[in-house]
Amino acid sequence: MSAPRIPAVRRQELGAAYADEGRAYHAVRPGYPAEAFDWLLAPLDGTRLRAAVDIGAGTGKSTAGLLARFPAESVTAVDPSAEMLAVLRDELPGVRVAPGRAEALPIPGGSVDVALLAQAWHWVEPRDCGRELLRVLRPGGVAAILINQLDVRLGSVLRLSRIIHAGDVYDETFRPALPDGFGPVAFAEFGFTQELDRDGVFALARSRSYWRRAGPRGRARLEENLRWFLDEHLRLDPAGSLRLPYRCFALRAVRQSS
Repeated sequence: MSAPRIPAVRRQELGAAYADEGRAYHAVRPGYPAEAFDWLLAPLDGTRLRAAVDIGAGTGKSTAGLLARFPAESVTAVDPSAEMLAVLRDELPGVRVAPGRAEALPIPGGSVDVALLAQAWHWVEPRDCGRELLRVLRPGGVAAILINQLDVRLGSVLRLSRIIHAGDVYDETFRPALPDGFGPVAFAEFGFTQELDRDGVFALARSRSYWRRAGPRGRARLEENLRWFLDEHLRLDPAGSLRLPYRCFALRAVRQSS
């Protein structure tokens, strides 16, 4: 499967599940490799890093990667969740914050050099978002997508992903359908690991959209399966930690001149 297929109504329901508990989300979700940002911004050669927008910025995990390369006042973080943006304000003071949706960005036309969606493409309506990317980017600017997912090529990680409903929803063939006006979509992959203790693994499971929409019975079953996985399958020391391998997919396309 190259990309998730989520009906529009279901996409809105699942996305709304992230509208609260921003602190819990921020504590356990991984960031993104610095090498991925270097690759995404390579077409700009460091000469036109004037302004960027992080679309679906959430609590700022991806925004932090932009701040290593842009002045804080030139980065705008956009997200529909007020609670997520409140966490971002606390974590990354100085960043411009704007409530909004990817399909109707509160950003002037032709005003940014980078428009980033990290862990957000499957929550947006692709056609409307693509038009907005074309509108807000300057000629030569970069539309960028980052996707973190567990490396389910490893058997134990695949089993964990099934337990917490974090399946392998993208593969190397995925390319976003962008409108005319963009050059070819380039792809790169970067690997990294995240270390979590036992409580952190449970918190990661509770940060998934499935948990947030599940009822008491579904949540109890997930936690029972997760305890089995950690205690009996992995025999994880109660005071130990788990190193989770991730794949980070990076995709970029350059906006062509009008």
